[in-house]
Amino acid sequence: MPKFKDFSPNSNDIKIISNKEIVLGGNTTAYRIDIKYKYKSWPMNLVVVAAQRQNKYVYVVAGGWAGHNLEDEVKIAESLTFE
Repeated sequence: MPKFKDFSPNSNDIKIISNKEIVLGGNTTAYRIDIKYKYKSWPMNLVVVAAQRQNKYVYVVAGGWAGHNLEDEVKIAESLTFE
């Protein structure tokens, strides 16, 4: 399993702030993971929405610098539905 550091070698001080179960449209169970980290010396935030459907995983990621409000991006990530 790859680690966050494998995808972003210039990142450090990685902290999982929360990992909670949510329900998406269509009554699909998913997880929302809030992460704070530093890219080089810049503080950053990530929100990952992870869902499983038919033994396949889908990840939707919203991110930005620490001062950026991710509310609109998170709404998009949490709007994931399966047909």
